[in-house]
Amino acid sequence: MKQLPENELIERLKGGDHLAYEQLFHRYWKMAFDIAHRKTGDEQETLDIVQSIFSYLWEKRESLTISGSFAAWLTAVVRHKVIDWYRASQTQHVHKEQLWHQLNAQQALQVTDGNKTALRELERDWQLEVERMPLRMKEVYLLSHQSQLPVAEIARQLSLKPQTVKNQLYKAGERLRKMLEHHFFFFF
Repeated sequence: MKQLPENELIERLKGGDHLAYEQLFHRYWKMAFDIAHRKTGDEQETLDIVQSIFSYLWEKRESLTISGSFAAWLTAVVRHKVIDWYRASQTQHVHKEQLWHQLNAQQALQVTDGNKTALRELERDWQLEVERMPLRMKEVYLLSHQSQLPVAEIARQLSLKPQTVKNQLYKAGERLRKMLEHHFFFFF
């Protein structure tokens, strides 16, 4: 396909023309990557953001409303996705910090009280909670925490979108946090 004007590419995209989509992708992915990477500083997260944007573009092609240039639309979408990423990152960071502090407090209690039984119970309950997770959530959690795989690799292996992987990890963390709260209730 010859280089078409942006407005014609968008019209063809709305009609389901995959070549028009590819042309838009090749023309603008680097711009989107550069904008997002300046804000996140994380190459893998930036790739996830750009992938989610272009996936969204294809999925919503028929109902897409782009007023003005595609570059301006894309810039606005990238900025919104980066803001969403920051919010999610901050939430995950806070939850990880809380979990870390809770585990440290639990470990300190075990050492000072010499209560090895409580630690074994906590470990058992942790494993039981992981086993009770829905299959997909459990797979995502284990690949992330036992295999130490990044979100993009988990998404690739399980044929999921990166955001789905992030959502599953968040939900798994919530389940484990509730289980931990039950344990700490008895210590304080």
